[in-house]
Amino acid sequence: MFVLSISFVNWLVGSWINHRKANAWLQLVTPVLHQQFKTSQIEFNDSTSSTFEMILSGRQNIHYCKALLALQNRQSIHELLSKAVLSLFYTFQKDTLMLEIPIKREVVHSEILIA
Repeated sequence: MFVLSISFVNWLVGSWINHRKANAWLQLVTPVLHQQFKTSQIEFNDSTSSTFEMILSGRQNIHYCKALLALQNRQSIHELLSKAVLSLFYTFQKDTLMLEIPIKREVVHSEILIA
């Protein structure tokens, strides 16, 4: 019972930390996103406790911008303990942001891509 309560508390705290980090990042970049994309609401789509995704549109020459914020799995006590032990031998992925921006090729001029 003690182990289950520790796991549950760790899950709550880890999820809370990840949501807090994701919301802090979103507040930081929201003014730039409003300036660059014609969208009224900028928020994450349904996500897990460690992966946050948003899709933005309304920009000329691109179909959309898909942003995926992948945070460490802080809510898993088993993963945290194994990373603590194995970090002596291996390096693990940190919090990452991946952007997918498909460009409309027929509209883009080659000199724009070179600069």
